[in-house]
Amino acid sequence: MTPTQATETTTQRLFGQFLPLTLLLALVVGGCNSKSPSTTTKAEEATSEESKEEANELLSSALNMLEQGTDPQSLPTAIRQLNQFVARDREAIEKLDKESEATLTRILGEQAVAIATRPTFDEIDADYLRTCLFLHSAARTTASNEEPPLTRAQQLFDWVVRNVEIVPPNFQVEAPPLPLAVRGSGNSHERSWLFLELLRQAGLQGCMVALPMPNNPEALYPWLCGVIIEEKIYLFEPALGVPVPTKKGSVATLDELAKDPSLVEFFPKASGLSYFVTKEQLKGFSLLLIIEPQMVAPRMKFLESRLVGRNRPILYTKPETFFRAASTALRKIPDHQSVRLWTYPQLLRSRFLADPQYRDTVVASSNRKWLGENESARLLQLRGDHQDAIKKLVAMDLQKSATPKSIHLATLAMPIAPLERQLLVSQTPVDVLYFCGVSQLGKRNSDPEIATSFFDRAMTFYRSPLLEPRDVLNWGLLAVRLSFASKEQQPGVPLRVWNLLPEADRQLIQGIADEYQPIVDRAREDTAGAIRDAMNFQISGDKQRRIIEALNKILKKRDFYDPAKMPNTPFSPRIAALLGRDPESLTEEEIERRNRILFDTAFGNEIVPDRRHRLASLLRHQALAAHAEGDSSKAYELLETNSVDLLPLQHGSLKALSEWWKLKEKGAGVEPDENEAAKPTKEGESKPTEKGASKPKEEPAKRGGPKPVEKDAAKDATKPAAESKSKS
Repeated sequence: MTPTQATETTTQRLFGQFLPLTLLLALVVGGCNSKSPSTTTKAEEATSEESKEEANELLSSALNMLEQGTDPQSLPTAIRQLNQFVARDREAIEKLDKESEATLTRILGEQAVAIATRPTFDEIDADYLRTCLFLHSAARTTASNEEPPLTRAQQLFDWVVRNVEIVPPNFQVEAPPLPLAVRGSGNSHERSWLFLELLRQAGLQGCMVALPMPNNPEALYPWLCGVIIEEKIYLFEPALGVPVPTKKGSVATLDELAKDPSLVEFFPKASGLSYFVTKEQLKGFSLLLIIEPQMVAPRMKFLESRLVGRNRPILYTKPETFFRAASTALRKIPDHQSVRLWTYPQLLRSRFLADPQYRDTVVASSNRKWLGENESARLLQLRGDHQDAIKKLVAMDLQKSATPKSIHLATLAMPIAPLERQLLVSQTPVDVLYFCGVSQLGKRNSDPEIATSFFDRAMTFYRSPLLEPRDVLNWGLLAVRLSFASKEQQPGVPLRVWNLLPEADRQLIQGIADEYQPIVDRAREDTAGAIRDAMNFQISGDKQRRIIEALNKILKKRDFYDPAKMPNTPFSPRIAALLGRDPESLTEEEIERRNRILFDTAFGNEIVPDRRHRLASLLRHQALAAHAEGDSSKAYELLETNSVDLLPLQHGSLKALSEWWKLKEKGAGVEPDENEAAKPTKEGESKPTEKGASKPKEEPAKRGGPKPVEKDAAKDATKPAAESKSKS
């Protein structure tokens, strides 16, 4: 994707894209010095209290600035205030003991140790603090400390799966946990990093379970997420979004998987995909841990010690304790190798912070609507503040400020790339309805019926790829584009469309272009009235219907795509797969979808793009809402949908969830009925939404899976090709 040419400063782009978090406003900040003379004068006591107040104000102000993140000047001020705070009591910052220093030097290297032991805060520290604050809030509202550790781990894993739609490797630019959560889509490694960070904020220890690469045993492939509980490692598959199941329907441990490698056969059978790990490969297990310099920095330990209360995030981790717990658990596994560092998070975070162009690309891959707004509804929803999120979203819906045309007009003056504008225009209306449904399910007094109504409205955007009059953002601009292509004879999609139009329709479009062009010319002179006329230009309903009918006939043509007549046309991975297949092998719907994507590529400023954004997540939430309403049959029908709009990996993950629920029901000893659907039991993704949501009712299961996925498309669909080269 072309990086955005925005005018904000680097600081503003990095720290102005997320919502303000108010987690620490209620924290009680401890005093700076615990020691005091046994006898002091009243004046000395007053001075001491005043000094403590000043220190507390410094820390509170710094954290508030980090949480706000909207003022480009606030970051340097926040860092300066943090440094002033620690400078008041620098002696209280502990030095690394010899054991910790030796451990860090061995696993991180001397340069990382120097960063960890530095007494001052910098920009990377600020990003780390912001992430900890946000994820602690998300973990606290998702998994209650009153629940058993494994239940909490499952709830956090389900939160990640629900909020981050799976995509294959190299599908989009990779992002650290916070921008990843806001974007709502990522690959298996991105999901894993987010899950492990959530576990840490919930007081649980996570790790990656890695296997030797088949062609290079020295290199490791991070495969499964592990949660270490009482010296056992419970396993979760991040790509398909389900736990590794035992044959009785519980969450398998690494010891159980090592003793019964056939457990891995659940994944290809349940998903219908060609899975990239076989039971013969299940040997030589290693564990990979996330250890970043900031996590083990004494300054973070000092800062955490000055914050008390249930809202206090976890900022510090003792490295040797982390490794010792992992080593103890791994030693119980037959044919194990070692505990190592997972370098992926540190490398990605460093690149994100150091490379402005890369950071801009991450921002452009997200919906800027949820990145650039204070208290944006998306961040409220992710943090579990569902009621406030609903208020904001409903206001957008009622004010019609989330329609494609209104968003298109609002973004015309924004210094963003055309593809990012397309994302805003096509994605925001779906997001508003989808997030409303998610928050309706997530609030304490959840209402699955209302949630379903929002999801059903969101599904109307996933209609036929054929055009409707409402899809055209500006009829005059569309006519001018086609007319210009006919005159310039420049090969491309617009000229191909023009040449396929009947002569009568060409004349109609040319007449509209002739009427609109003078308005555009006047608008270029910055005449307010002309600009308004250009933006509000309309044609009669009869003309609209004629043009739409003509364009839809072109969308149905199997021979519309002609490589020789469309050179230099950028293709997304989704359309590239369709273009690579014989047109005669495609269904009518696939032909229409392929041609519509070509239209969207060429007419991004004139036509609302037909994106299938969040479809897998929407289907998942519809299924959860259906279970909450007691309609298990509908839930399984949704999970087993065989839509050409789903990537093979997304289709496989939904089907795997369906099979995981059925396996749990079978393990519970309930005989499934052929006419009804089994429901998931308490663990796994049984919790249909965030904390407080209604739980699905138990019902017998309806059998009958989805239609088979195209064999070629499914081949190695779960294998993250680029990730498989990643070393520990």
